[in-house]
Amino acid sequence: MKIFKYELNALCPTKLSLPYTYKALSVGLQDNTAYIWIAVPSDFDGEWVSDYEVCMFGTGWDIKDEVTVGREFVGTVQYLDGLVGHVFIDKCAG
Repeated sequence: MKIFKYELNALCPTKLSLPYTYKALSVGLQDNTAYIWIAVPSDFDGEWVSDYEVCMFGTGWDIKDEVTVGREFVGTVQYLDGLVGHVFIDKCAG
């Protein structure tokens, strides 16, 4: 297994190309920047990938139910200024 770290954008979806066998491990902050840690097989060579979308929704935001249906909840990050984001991942349509 290899573990990779990807920076997340709090205001718009982050697109990632990942193998089908990825595993989202956690989300967290480093220097008040949100990241997601993803595990992939050791023999992953960039082939057999699909596009995924990682979205962050703030506490108290009005989120339509269909936006989160089918998405995997990964975790919650708490920024130094008190804002809280909840991170979801899903395979991109198409």
